Amino acid sequence: MALVVTRLPLMINDLGTASGVIQHESPSMDMLSSVFWMNIIFAVISTVLIFAGAPFVSQFYGESSLTPALRALSLVLLFSGPRSLLQALLEREYRFADIARAELVGAAAGTAAALFLALKGKGVWSLVALNVVGPAIASVLIWTASQWRPCMVFKWSALRGLARYSGSLTAFNILNFLSRNADNVIIGRVLGAQALGYYSLAYTLMLYPLKSVSGVIGRGVLPTFARLQHDHVSFKREFLEIAGLTAALTFPMMFALGAMCEPFTIGVFGEQWRPAVVLILILTPVGMIQSILTFNGTIYQAIGRTDRQLLVEVIFTPLVIASFVFGLRWGIAGVAGAYMAMSLALALPSAMAAYGLIGLSSREMVKTLTRPLGAGMTVALALLCFQAVLPRSVVPMMVVILAVPVGLGVYLLTARRLLAPELERFQGLIRLSPP
Repeated sequence: MALVVTRLPLMINDLGTASGVIQHESPSMDMLSSVFWMNIIFAVISTVLIFAGAPFVSQFYGESSLTPALRALSLVLLFSGPRSLLQALLEREYRFADIARAELVGAAAGTAAALFLALKGKGVWSLVALNVVGPAIASVLIWTASQWRPCMVFKWSALRGLARYSGSLTAFNILNFLSRNADNVIIGRVLGAQALGYYSLAYTLMLYPLKSVSGVIGRGVLPTFARLQHDHVSFKREFLEIAGLTAALTFPMMFALGAMCEPFTIGVFGEQWRPAVVLILILTPVGMIQSILTFNGTIYQAIGRTDRQLLVEVIFTPLVIASFVFGLRWGIAGVAGAYMAMSLALALPSAMAAYGLIGLSSREMVKTLTRPLGAGMTVALALLCFQAVLPRSVVPMMVVILAVPVGLGVYLLTARRLLAPELERFQGLIRLSPP
């Protein structure tokens, strides 16, 4: 419940300027310094507003314990202010190793703090620590890694070059936040915290490929796409290769999760989480769709058409929120089902709105995704057959342990035949260096 409130300012913490700096061909020192100080000001204002508004959020949800947790979580916004521009400059220079190092150390520190508090019986405060300690340490390390430092300059005139771009992107992020979090707010308000817990688990697993694969690759290719913004032939070729690579990694992952959703959920999280099983099964197709459609944003941002990105979101957001309300009458499964149905319905128009900007056809995209889709279906079929031959006496956790080498082995064998181009691209991507 608290994270829903802090996600919006975190999502727009740089007001769209980080992507603008990456996309800009030659940002000046005055522009960069002005962006830095504007981000600091926005971070401070956001922190103060959330700290002061925490009691009202608690009253809305009917959870008095939200107030101190939300106030503690608001501190993470203070670190996000100086970090966003510095990280954008590192990404612009292809210094992803420095970013990865900072994020890994931060994640390890946050996890250690969370585990320590959890073992001490501090409950929700362990999750607060996870979301505050990790980003704080990562931000300090990003600052240390960056050689750029701001000047004591703030000029509105220096920001004009980013105004249209960043303004549209910020508005898009706000609408995107609403469409991605309205289901959490509706479920938490109407069905309660327990139902929201089941849904959040399924939603988190659905987003895993989006965050662990698509999000990471998307950050890596945005600078490259920005350099190709005037060469649509090369842009399209690179985009198809990246989409194929992403699908080769995420499609089998989500098919495997769908095939193993019951033993995985019961074995890893416990019998009390059984209501989440059907939600995971419903949302796995959404994970596959979004793992590819998330790259639409890199197209808009790389060629400077965030205005069209905003227009598409203005049309789609009310439809997505309406589907949540419609599905609510059938409980959390109804909300998840409505989300899946609307995601399927909007996938093609969403894709073509972006692909048309670089001359990419739906036929070319379908051809690119066919092989990864076949690989994912093969992995799922193998895992279902494997479960069918196991004795019913085998406990769920053991089923998961035994299924891992089976699924991985089938994937590797299938990948050698179906996914050779994608795997070759992956080897090149992990050695990514400035062109």
